[in-house]
Amino acid sequence: MKKGRRAKKRFSRATLFTIVIGGVLAGILFLIGFPMLLRARASANEAEAIGDTRTVMSAEQTFLSVNCGLFADVTDLCREGPDCQGIRLEGYEGPEFLPGDLGRKSPYTKSGYERNWMPNGSPGKAPAECTPTPTAALGLLLHLHPG
Repeated sequence: MKKGRRAKKRFSRATLFTIVIGGVLAGILFLIGFPMLLRARASANEAEAIGDTRTVMSAEQTFLSVNCGLFADVTDLCREGPDCQGIRLEGYEGPEFLPGDLGRKSPYTKSGYERNWMPNGSPGKAPAECTPTPTAALGLLLHLHPG
């Protein structure tokens, strides 16, 4: 009987030791991995902000070609979305220039960044044969701030 009790004590000590070592290893892995996870998330948010900026720039350049050489507010480049005002070009039946999630009133926060699109300058004189949209501008400025 004494041998059986000793075996149980050794077994429980070994199990406790294994659990403690496993917990220590898990803690070390967490301490190493958590900062890497945060960096990956920040990098993904930055990449999305850059991609969205490129999308808006491309949409504005496309709109510029059909709007007398003038830009428009981002809310005038989409039809579907909470802040979209529709594409204000007479007779234009083509696709949207921007998706609704980018055609928002400024400022707004998306993917950890506050985005603020602002007109850059007032429009010049349009050619006589061209009628620009009512919200035309010379360009847009983007201010991104971590939110």
